[in-house]
Amino acid sequence: MEPAKLKKINKTAGGALSRREKEYLLRRRSILDAALRLFSARGYSGTSMQEIAQASEFSIGTLYNFFETKESLYLTIVEEKFLQAKERIAAEIDGAGDCMQKISKAVGALLAFMEENRDFFHLFLGVRSVPEPAVHGGIHEQVRKCYQEHVRSFQELMEEGLRDGLFRDFSSLELALSLIGNCNATIHDWLIGPGDTSLADLHERILDLFFRGALRRPEVKRKRG
Repeated sequence: MEPAKLKKINKTAGGALSRREKEYLLRRRSILDAALRLFSARGYSGTSMQEIAQASEFSIGTLYNFFETKESLYLTIVEEKFLQAKERIAAEIDGAGDCMQKISKAVGALLAFMEENRDFFHLFLGVRSVPEPAVHGGIHEQVRKCYQEHVRSFQELMEEGLRDGLFRDFSSLELALSLIGNCNATIHDWLIGPGDTSLADLHERILDLFFRGALRRPEVKRKRG
């Protein structure tokens, strides 16, 4: 549950924040950043609130003033990072030209965001792909909702492309999952690799595979054996 104090700050964010409000937000960010590093490295079950308090250099009592449970802290990280990614993509495609340009910019924004947030992708993969026994269904459900909203934003781009006659007879969901799946696989491979490349270098490869397919001559049907 979001603390009442944070709700009040968010409600009045249009005006100047007081020194105490700024200090509150800085402390909260320190806690979230420390928790993300630990969750990414050790997993949910392998990280305690005491360790998060120590890493963020606060007392355990102060930590609980910000987040009542480890679950709420974990979910706050996931929800905020998905929101940041969504806002990053929306800002990038704002004012873009046709649908192909929007898709290209959306993929570029996603790759850039993930390159800047390696710890988060570690966290996301852990809860989505290799669920930990200590992570109960409520957390999985919230992560699933965040991911579905992420997919939906790409679906909207695909729906635009379908209206423009850009794509063949696939559903917007199939198209969105195909592109996002390719992005996720590329990011995962990059994440566990030697780390000597940038995700930005893989941008065009992802788009080439999505828009043109893998066949050298797609118009020629494969011969049956």
